[in-house]
Amino acid sequence: MSLALLTISSYIFSFQVSAFSLTNCTVSGALNNPQELKVLCYKMGFYTVPSPIPSNARLIDMSFNFISNIRAGDFEDLWNLRGFNLSNCNISQIEDGTAKHFPNLIKLNLAYNKLKTVSRGLLDGLVNLQVLRLDGNLIESIDEFAFKTLRSLIILNLTENNLRQIANVRPVLLSPSLEELLIGSNKFDVFNSCDLSRTALSLIKIDLSYNPLSKFQITENIFPNLDYLDLSHCGRNGTMLWNITDKTFLNSVKALYLTAVDMPEEDLTAVLQNITWASLFKLRLSELKWMTPKTLLQSGCLPGLK
Repeated sequence: MSLALLTISSYIFSFQVSAFSLTNCTVSGALNNPQELKVLCYKMGFYTVPSPIPSNARLIDMSFNFISNIRAGDFEDLWNLRGFNLSNCNISQIEDGTAKHFPNLIKLNLAYNKLKTVSRGLLDGLVNLQVLRLDGNLIESIDEFAFKTLRSLIILNLTENNLRQIANVRPVLLSPSLEELLIGSNKFDVFNSCDLSRTALSLIKIDLSYNPLSKFQITENIFPNLDYLDLSHCGRNGTMLWNITDKTFLNSVKALYLTAVDMPEEDLTAVLQNITWASLFKLRLSELKWMTPKTLLQSGCLPGLK
């Protein structure tokens, strides 16, 4: 009897030591239930990836640490992983091939780090990824094949980076399912549709807000399904030239945001009156102090608005 108790006690002790080896991380859920297991290691002051991570973890949160460099060898294969938060970690380098350890990942958050480029192998293998956050980094370039394997990607956030030309964004279009592209607060001064694509895209939402755009030009019908367009706080020195070569190109847009857009009153009026906004029902024109109330009402009262 005492031997049996000793064996049980030894097993429990062994289990506790194994769990504690995650260096103060919190493991939530049952280790034998892969649908619930969460590994929470945020705000722990880590400078390296803690280990060992339970192989059946469903969600890992390592945000708000100091893990500047991530190596492929820091992880074993995590087939059950669906969500991974590595935001706010001062990450400047992730070794190519690291993502292959997370083949079933759906959401990856790398926001607010110090990444300067999206290399060819950074995202390789993330065939099931649907949501990717890269906002708040220092990204200047994206390898032309970086998104080649991301065939399930739906939402991509590249807000607050150092991208300068729309052509820099073109590689993300290798993701055939992409619907939401958030590229506000970069350094684009020209948006020309032909620099992005010459064929129709699957995009439903595009956010270009807070870019110093001097020109917004669409010369091909690349947005047949677009229903959300945000150009708030765009323009520079009171000028933002619009050139939409076919007034029906934005027919599908349902929500248009032009808050604090920096362009002459007559030009903004022409944009609203001369383009066919066949589907528009939400228009935001706030913070336009230079525009008279009368003109604002005349320009903004379009058929279909609610």
